[in-house]
Amino acid sequence: SFAGAAAAAARAFLRVERLQRGGARLAAGPVVALTRESGKNAGLARALEPDLECAEVPCVETRRTAAMENALDAALLFVDEPWDWVVVTSPEAAKTFGDAAKRSGLFMMREPRWRGFRLAAVGAATSRALEARETGGFRDVYAPGRATAASLAAALPRNASK
Repeated sequence: SFAGAAAAAARAFLRVERLQRGGARLAAGPVVALTRESGKNAGLARALEPDLECAEVPCVETRRTAAMENALDAALLFVDEPWDWVVVTSPEAAKTFGDAAKRSGLFMMREPRWRGFRLAAVGAATSRALEARETGGFRDVYAPGRATAASLAAALPRNASK
């Protein structure tokens, strides 16, 4: 079964991590599988350890493709009307969007209507990623108080005058 295979994979990851640490368990408490992309679990692991043993078990991987980048560039440049809002859902998406904005010359456009869209982020980490200099240095990014898509959807204005 899929669940059995997933459990076996998680145990294998944990065994490898323990071997890399000389076979020692870090904590007497429960073991927690951290499922973000490989290398992106360190902050949560630091917060959980030393009370809990953490094992990185990557369940996702972000991969950019030329077709995806072309589609995003076209969406930024060749729409009939400029966007009112761009909603960004993760720090990784913030980096992708910032790269596309730079590639497409969005920041250089003279006509203000093309720079008039507002940015919304699902969560503070995504908002910080959009505001970071290396991902575009966007300002006035809206993020709801609760980092959920439902909170963001409820807060976005429903008419063009807002």
